[in-house]
Amino acid sequence: MKNLIINIIFIIFILIMLGSCCFKRTNPIANFEMIHVEGSSFYMGEQALNEGEIDEKPIHYVTLNNFCISKTEVTQKQWHDIMGYLPENLVFGKGDNYPVYNVSWDDIHVFLKKLNKKTDKKFRLPTESEWEYVCRGGKYSNNYKYSGSNELNTVAWYCENSGKKQLKDEEYTYNSLKKNHCITHPVGTLKPNELGVYDMSGNVWEWCSDMYNEYSLSPKENPLVRLKKFEMISKNGVEYVIRGGGFSDVSDRCRISNRGKTSHFTRTCDLGFRLAFSE
Repeated sequence: MKNLIINIIFIIFILIMLGSCCFKRTNPIANFEMIHVEGSSFYMGEQALNEGEIDEKPIHYVTLNNFCISKTEVTQKQWHDIMGYLPENLVFGKGDNYPVYNVSWDDIHVFLKKLNKKTDKKFRLPTESEWEYVCRGGKYSNNYKYSGSNELNTVAWYCENSGKKQLKDEEYTYNSLKKNHCITHPVGTLKPNELGVYDMSGNVWEWCSDMYNEYSLSPKENPLVRLKKFEMISKNGVEYVIRGGGFSDVSDRCRISNRGKTSHFTRTCDLGFRLAFSE
């Protein structure tokens, strides 16, 4: 009888511990699935001779420490859970599992401040070099043109497949996109890349933490671009890097090395973000 009581107490203790662990894993405030990324060195920039824009070169050597990145783009539900509201004009795809968009770099840092206060963590935006490293598949890279494949349709929502019928790149016009009802799609519904990360090509562009600048040929370690005031030449003020292409873009804009830039206060229908944190 004594042994039976001891066994019952032990089982209850184990169940309480398991329940506590499960609660921590499913806490809705911290419901962001993060992927561990083993740091390494890689060549950043467009490596194909006849492809890429001038700001994608020169190819340069970058070394990164270990870090984590979110498995998917931040969703509308995740945004609402932290901020208590949804952005306005979500007319290009709306639902819990759709990527959040119409959020500026400034908006996101309000989100990060609230998220970190609630979770006691240090979530942030990925740096541009971290973003490209993950997009390439990290240490497991197969040197694809897009994130996870050379066949864009299998890994990305873009102008050809994000609407009601299949389009071609040459049909890319505002009117054709609107007529075809091209929109964002729920995150994680196509194939992931080599690291198990989804939608780094297409769906929505993604903010990075770096201010935009031209590449330097010199090797870098954990780079994060912060410019001096006299170097900020844009009439729109500070411009930050955006990467990955979106649902309304042609295939060339979804290449791994393609870069974009926009002002920190910009909100558009094809611009969202994903999370990172340092280990």
